[in-house]
This record gives sequence, structure tokens and C-alpha cells, in this order.
Amino acid sequence: MGIVLLEKGQLEKAAEYLKQCLQIQPKYVLGLVSMGNLLFETGHSKTAAKYHQQALKYNPKEIQALIGLGNALYDLGQPKEAIDYYNKALEIDQNLGDVHYNLGNALYLINETDNAIEHY
Repeated sequence: MGIVLLEKGQLEKAAEYLKQCLQIQPKYVLGLVSMGNLLFETGHSKTAAKYHQQALKYNPKEIQALIGLGNALYDLGQPKEAIDYYNKALEIDQNLGDVHYNLGNALYLINETDNAIEHY
């Protein structure tokens, strides 16, 4: 229910359901990723990163957690760390246009312009 409400933009209700879900099953990767995404959307990047890290603890190849953690780290002013997670996501699926774009932005921030252009 929390995931559906998140998709519908009902963030407060989504947060309530996701909290309940994670109390019942703390290792539920999709719940952890969804909570991380919700927190990121509401400007809580540091806490969002923690949820994505927790999800990756249980499934190191969870692509949405890799992307979410990359986004949170980028937002926290850590582009080098974000690059690592974007690259891990792209190792799983090269066809992620938004990840290539985000990776390009992170590379540009650390003055790797040629590499940034390749990803744009």
C-alpha cells in the first residue's frame, strides 16, 4: 500500500504504511528502497541514503537502491561517491538514460568533462 501511495504522490500516508511494513519485515528491500525514495523526494537526503544503504546490505545488486544512493550522495555534495553507485547500476543495466545523465552531471562536477560528455 505504501508503494502505491508513494506513486500517487500521497507521501504522508505512504510513509505511514512503509513504516508499518518495515516494522513487520525490516529486511524488505523494496520497502527500504521506497522509504529512501520518499525521504529523498521530501528533501531528507541523508536519511534516504541510510535506507538505500540498508537495502544494499540485503541485496547488493538492487538497482533502485544503487541509483537512489547515488542520487542522495550527489545531493549531499559527494559526487565522487555518487559516481561509484551510478557505475554499479550501469554495470547491471547500461540502458538507464537517467543514470547516464546523472553520472554525467557528477563527472562534470569533478572536472571530468570528456567522460561527462560521453554519458550525456
